[in-house]
Parts: sequence; C-alpha cells; structure tokens
Amino acid sequence: LQIFEDADLPLNLDKCLHLVHASSSMGSPLDDGLPLCFPVMTDGEPILGCPTGTDEYRRAFVMEKVTAAASSLSALSHLQPWSAWRLLRTCICARLGYLARVLEPSDTDVAFALFDQRVDAAVSVIAAAPHPEEQFLLQWLRSLPLELNGLGLPRFCGLAGDTACLLSRDRTYDFLESHLPELIIAVPRLWTPITLGAHEDELFLAPARQAMAAASSEGQPFSPLDLDDNAMDIDLPQPTELPLLSPADGHAEDDNDGDSDSLPFSDDGQPMPPLLLASGIGFIGSVAWDTTLTPETRRQGRTIGRVDPYGPKKQKPFARPMRHAFCTRMAVELVHYLAATGRSAQARWMRASCFKGSGRWLQGPGGTHFYGRLAFRNGNEYRAALRMRLLLSPASSDVGDASGAPLLCSCGLRIDPADSPFHCLDCRDSQWHHIQRHNLVRDLLHKFLRKRLPRDRIELEPSVGTRNGHPITLADTIADADARQVERRSRRRRRARAPRPQSVAAFREERTRQLREGHFRADIGILSPDRSVTIDVAVSNPASVSYIRPPANYTVPAAFAADPVGRNFAIAHREFDKRNRYRSLVGADADNPRSFVPFVMTACGEISHCSATFLHWVLENNSPRAFTALITQLSAAVARYNAMASLAWVRRLIA
Repeated sequence: LQIFEDADLPLNLDKCLHLVHASSSMGSPLDDGLPLCFPVMTDGEPILGCPTGTDEYRRAFVMEKVTAAASSLSALSHLQPWSAWRLLRTCICARLGYLARVLEPSDTDVAFALFDQRVDAAVSVIAAAPHPEEQFLLQWLRSLPLELNGLGLPRFCGLAGDTACLLSRDRTYDFLESHLPELIIAVPRLWTPITLGAHEDELFLAPARQAMAAASSEGQPFSPLDLDDNAMDIDLPQPTELPLLSPADGHAEDDNDGDSDSLPFSDDGQPMPPLLLASGIGFIGSVAWDTTLTPETRRQGRTIGRVDPYGPKKQKPFARPMRHAFCTRMAVELVHYLAATGRSAQARWMRASCFKGSGRWLQGPGGTHFYGRLAFRNGNEYRAALRMRLLLSPASSDVGDASGAPLLCSCGLRIDPADSPFHCLDCRDSQWHHIQRHNLVRDLLHKFLRKRLPRDRIELEPSVGTRNGHPITLADTIADADARQVERRSRRRRRARAPRPQSVAAFREERTRQLREGHFRADIGILSPDRSVTIDVAVSNPASVSYIRPPANYTVPAAFAADPVGRNFAIAHREFDKRNRYRSLVGADADNPRSFVPFVMTACGEISHCSATFLHWVLENNSPRAFTALITQLSAAVARYNAMASLAWVRRLIA
C-alpha cells in the first residue's frame, strides 16, 4: 500500500486477493505478523479477463463463457438472415477470440468443440439447410475466409484457435527474450506441440479423401489426392531453411518422421522444442539467451533465424500467413473433392468465388453501399444468395423443396437442382433477370464514371458502327444522345402517356435490327473531343459448361495448366465474343484498350483484369477506396439478381 501511496496511484482494495497454491499456508499470519489484508484464492481467478489458476478452473471458466455466448444463438432464427449472420460473425463468435489467444488448446478444445457445433447448427438455420447431406459442405465452407468463398466464421477448435495460441506464444517468447532471458528455455518446454490443421483434417479432409478414393475406385478418372502443394498454387512462407510446421504434421515440408533425432539442434546440442517449429520459429542460437551479453546483442541474436516482429527487420509473425496458406489448401481440396464426386459445376463456382472482396454483400441491407436496388428486399432473396454461395441447391424450405429427383425445367431440359444448382443463371426463361442484372451493373458503372470524369461526357447506349453506309462519328453519337435526352424530358412532362412495356422478345428484336443495319448500341460511351471510349458490359456464369474449355488462340495461364480442376474461362470467352462482335463494326479499334473496353464480370462478383485496369486508369491509381466501393456495389447487384433468378426458377419448378 505504501508503494501505491508514494506513486500517487489509487488502489481498489475490493479487487485485491491472494492467489496461491492449494497446499500453501497463506491462511496463517504473514512472517511479519501482519494479518492477511485480502481474501485467499486457491482454485483460480480471472486476471484481465484471463483465467489464472488450476487446470480444472480454467476449463470450467471457458465452458461458462462458451455457454453464455451460445445462449443467444437460438434467438438468431427470429431475425432477418443478414442480421443473424452479422451478429454471429462480429459479436457472438468474436467474443471467444480473446480466450483462444490467452489459453492453451488443452484448456479450450472441449468447450470450443461444443461451441463450433452450435455455430454450425445456427448457420444451418440461417441458410435453411436442414438436409444431412448439406451439412458437410456448410461446415467446411463456414470456417473459410470470405475471400475463399467462406462465411468468415472461424472454427476455434481448430486452425483459428491454434494459430491464435501461437501468436500469443510469439509475444510471450518476445517478452521472455527481452526481459527474462534466463527462462527462454524452461518456459517453452511447458508448451505442448501444436499440429496445425489436425482438427480440420479429421473433420473434413480425411472424409473427403475417403469419398474421393471411393469415387476413383468406382471408375471415375480422377485422383486428386496425389497432388502436392506446388500443384495447388499455395505459397507457404519460407523464413528459414527449417520446416515451418510441427514435424508431427503431415503438411510439413521436411522429410523427417517426427523423431527427436531429426529435429534441428541448438548450439548446446539440445534439440529444439517442437512448438517453436509449429509457430514458425526457426533455429535460435545460444546468443539469444546468453545472459552475459548486452540486451542489444541478444536482440540481434533473434534476427539470425527467428521471426522477429519488433526487431530491425520488422518481420511479422508467420502464424497468420500459415493460417491463410492452410485455408487456401482447404479451399483447393474442396474444389478437388467436388470435382471427384461429380459436382463439377459447384467446383467451378467455388474456384471462381475465391478472390479478394468476395462475399462483401453478406452484410446485407444498410450502410453506404447496400440501398435501393442493391438491397435484398426480404429474407428469401438473401437466403437464396447465401445458399448459392454455400454451393447448395437453390430450393429451400421457404419456397418449397425441389431437390432429390430430376425435374423438367421450363426451358425443356431435365435437371436435378441438387446437381445443377446454378442452372437458373443459364436458363433461357431467366433472361429477364439477366437483363436487369446487366442493366444495374451498367447503371452503377455509368454513375461511377460521371462522378470520376466530370469533364467528359458520359452517355448511355452510344451507337457504334455504320448507319446508311456511313460510319457513325463522334458528332453523330453526341447528337443521338441529345435527342434521347429531349425525348426522356418530354416523356416526364406527359405523365398520362402509358409506359412502354419491356420484354425479352422486344429486346432481342431491337438488337437483331441494329446488327442487320450495321450498327450496334453499346452500354456506355466516354465522349470528349480528345478521346472516345466505348464500354460494353457483360456478366457471365463461371459454372456454365460452355466455359470449360478456353477460347481459340487463348494462352492458358501456368496456374491453370498446373491445376486444371475447377477452372473456367468465362471471362476469356465473354471478352473474346465482345471483341469479335465489335471488330466487325469498328475494325482494329476493338483491340485497342483506349477505344473499347469489354467490362466483363462473373456471376460470383469478380471483375476481369481488363475491367480492373480500366477502373484504375479512371481513378489514376490514387483512390483505392472508390475502387473498393464500386466493386462492392457491383457484387451486391449481381448477388441480388442471381437470387431473384434463383427464386423465380424454383417457383417455376414447383408450380
């Protein structure tokens, strides 16, 4: 108390206690004869939110927190699905991240496994996926990051919890090395080795391998499990020449068998603890814990081979890159599993949905991006888009279950909704939704260009090609745009005039007439005296069988050739078709990116490299936030109209 008084610091006596071992004699007066000022605890007590005490106390504390967090899961079924997902991701699951960081897996595995099961059940309710055969995909995908077509709900009894513990161990090691170097060997020996991905391998990878082996033995020409890491496009971090994972892990890059004789040795001849290898820490020389050296010299010893978050090299801990690498591996193995079990459409959709920015529409209506036509109008639309992301049949309990048997679609094809969940994106009876989706993407891009290029004239549907045997010039295009503006203004004044009906047949007839006359209406035109850019928008379905093979004279990327399973060439085909069509109208200008831009994106929300290059040119590479906002809105527009087409398709099936 005198120390606090001298430092002029207040001390809350109600929160003070003695935490001692059960065999301690703290119940008696202290050596100086003073009585105990604070209560004595022998089992444990939370300190800064971290349970400190016996093993039984820590496990009971974690179970209590898990029970409290899981108690609110049942209420999610009464909310809109997007609200339920946001609460699940940002509140309920996030509350346990701290415990995963400050406790060892032996203290949390049992409680976290129970919590993961409850979260799986909650996601099943949100996605309306009651069928047992849907649970395996749902549980696999929900733990993947958003950029890998997952739901971003970490599985704490698994990779997320293990890497969180390893990050905490790195911080602890850093503290010991800086302040208590004499404990640098004794403390790490108390840490048990962690095999990254062991839980995921037991839950998903091992059953998937058995199913793939069974499918291969039945005569299907596929053996994806023989693929190595290089064939899966995975770049594991390489800080040292030593293995990054625990020697007991089957994913380690070394060839040892896990015996202690095969482990690297320190300068004093002692084998390095396996946990150091599991956390990505390489060889550490004895200089790191030699107390006769200065702290600066000991700190330099850390940078010899160990990951150093705060040292001169400013390297980051490798736990997060390792987690991302393993999640990438899980996503790729899921693609191979789907392809091996006869679900090639889902494999192509899964592969196409793995990109940065995927799944931003999951947060649902609200905010600065998702409003108006970009907002889901009801839970059925959101749930249909969610099931499409989870590679499930669009049929759900809300619109009637249409899975399980081949049905005759209104387009004349006999399909099984469970095996062809994305047929609605190709069905010719869904053309109205496809046109509305295309027009919304066009309108968003038009609004973006008008805001970012205020000095240029941005017009919708400029004419290109020839008219009456004469090429359409820039002046003709501007005159047509002015005439359309006058016509639109006059229509607004004549309120009594009936609106012109819009139909797919009328749209096709108009396009055919334009091509017959030698001209064509593009989507957007940038019209100015010094430049004229024509933009044509297209949205393609990566799961379509039409895009399995590359277009003619197309150079297949090396990554595609190394791992062709689940690949698609939807963007390449649509760009090839657009350029061919415009080449017949404008000639060589169709191949000039400064004159013609095929703005192509997939039904998953990813835009082509050509489209991204054009947007960066518009933004002059200095506004990444505006670029991200546009991509988010485009993906939301595509997801919503995909869901609307899916719901309309299912209703036609069950009508």
